Amino acid sequence: ASFYPLLAPVYLTFYLSLGLLLPILAQTTSRRAAAQTISLRADLQTNLVDGIQGMADLIAYGRAEQRLTQIASTADNYGNAQRRMARVTGIHSALGTLLTNLGMWTILFLTIPKIINGEIAGPMLASLTLLTFASFEAVLPLPLAAQMWNSGREAAKRLFEVVDTEPEIKDDIRYSKLEKRISNIEFSSLSFTYPTQNTPALQHVTFNLQPSTSIAIVGPSGAGKSAIANLLLRFWDYKVGDIALGGESLKALNQDEVRARCGYVSQNTYFFNTSIYENLRFARKKVTRAEVEAACKSAQIHDFIMSLPKGYDTMIGEQGLRLSGGERQRLAIARALIKDAPILILDEPTANLDPLTEQQVLETLLKVMKQKTSLLITHRLIGLENVDEILVMNHGSIIEHGTHAELAGRDSFYRHLLDLQNRILLDENYL
Repeated sequence: ASFYPLLAPVYLTFYLSLGLLLPILAQTTSRRAAAQTISLRADLQTNLVDGIQGMADLIAYGRAEQRLTQIASTADNYGNAQRRMARVTGIHSALGTLLTNLGMWTILFLTIPKIINGEIAGPMLASLTLLTFASFEAVLPLPLAAQMWNSGREAAKRLFEVVDTEPEIKDDIRYSKLEKRISNIEFSSLSFTYPTQNTPALQHVTFNLQPSTSIAIVGPSGAGKSAIANLLLRFWDYKVGDIALGGESLKALNQDEVRARCGYVSQNTYFFNTSIYENLRFARKKVTRAEVEAACKSAQIHDFIMSLPKGYDTMIGEQGLRLSGGERQRLAIARALIKDAPILILDEPTANLDPLTEQQVLETLLKVMKQKTSLLITHRLIGLENVDEILVMNHGSIIEHGTHAELAGRDSFYRHLLDLQNRILLDENYL
């Protein structure tokens, strides 16, 4: 450029066009295509997962063909979006190559006459050509990088929506330390409404669970039984009333410390796509094989596991789909026993079990419950004569409380539920 001032502005024009203007153009024109591609890919993955996991129901209800058509339609839309994205990429790539070659030929067009006139030495032509091509090649990937940035940004938006979600409950920085020995659990005039509902799930619930005692909470579906477990485990926050653990309000305690003191069996325990052993040892970091097997024996699942070709190393599939409902429930009970926490929360622990297995598991649970501070949530009124107190709930409130003998011996809502259950069992020839 020192021997030909026109070369500098020409070179800079092409260099900035390739390294700045074209990436901006690529980012602008590919934004919509990138968003559509990411969205359709997520839809396709969702449809595939739902179709695979729900295949049995789809076949049973004659909807398999409809779901396959839906998946094919989504796949076609995703393919079209990818083709649109490929066209945009091709146009930008072609423009980049065009600008690179056009810039190089322009430099040659301007310098060759100078060489002919002897103003520039011949070898300088090769140097200028290589320098121009090399510098343009360095910024040539920038348009593609701009496109990839769009795709990455759209994918990151979905991720950040989850990451940036504010937790329902935040710990107080000045939280109190929880004593190792749990003295009692006390609910005081607790009321709670789920954020998506208008009707209160709990209304003025008050009870006291003493150490090493058990309380059963019974009632019809929707009575608010599971809400008590969810609040005690700090899955949701409450605004009216209070829950105290060892004399300290849950709001003043660290959530992780509270949950570390609780063993929990829910109606729908999640199982990971790994072996039975890994799913069980998930409950406690330092647990021996013997402890795992002992817990499984207590949960009446050990013999079944040993009957499998790989025993405890058997892979159970995503969400334990290779197991029956009863087998999953017994594994959930074994997992809670392995955790060996001082508080045991059982939310419908015998769901999906046949009557014989239910009775066996319940007998085991009742033995374990005597050693712990236990909260049993159930709609099955079986074995409740062995718990210390029964709370009967309806429409979010405790309407009755007492022992099994007290409640069953008088005209009570509990007695009505018990009689109804016995009639159903008789009708089904269970007794």
